[in-house]
Amino acid sequence: YPLTFSFYSPVTIESCVALTTYLKTLDMKSKQLKLQYGYTFPIRLHIQSGGGMLMPTFYVCDVIKGLDTPVEVYIDGFVASAASLIAICGSKRYMTKHSFMLIHQLQSQSSGRLNEMKDEISNLDFFNNNAKDIYFENSNISEETLDKLLSDELWIDAKQCLELGLIDEII
Repeated sequence: YPLTFSFYSPVTIESCVALTTYLKTLDMKSKQLKLQYGYTFPIRLHIQSGGGMLMPTFYVCDVIKGLDTPVEVYIDGFVASAASLIAICGSKRYMTKHSFMLIHQLQSQSSGRLNEMKDEISNLDFFNNNAKDIYFENSNISEETLDKLLSDELWIDAKQCLELGLIDEII
């Protein structure tokens, strides 16, 4: 399939730059193919990642949602943390039967003066609310269920992901 690629990587600034750059390149390729064949070929993103940095993830989500070409996401094995946000932003989301997803709270390792720590808490609340917005916009998950997932460190299976609207189909 012409527009298929894999993101099997931790989520870092560098991997997010590479991912968004490649997504934009494939978007252009899809437009060329449409002119040639009269059909829009979707981008197929296979993802397997334990997650990583949250802040660059927000831009990846915006790019996926903003492309002219639909991005179909295939969860291959597992996605966790920041990678779960990327995975749920696809126009269609697929997950293999024995794959898993982890949604959990933000982590921080701050120290310093009291004011700096208060600022860190405010920033974490801001980023947490931004992440929750992405989950709400791309699923049918309730606030109560999302809060429970965020407070636990429990993996959820493909069936649970389907029930929560985090994916569209188990393959």
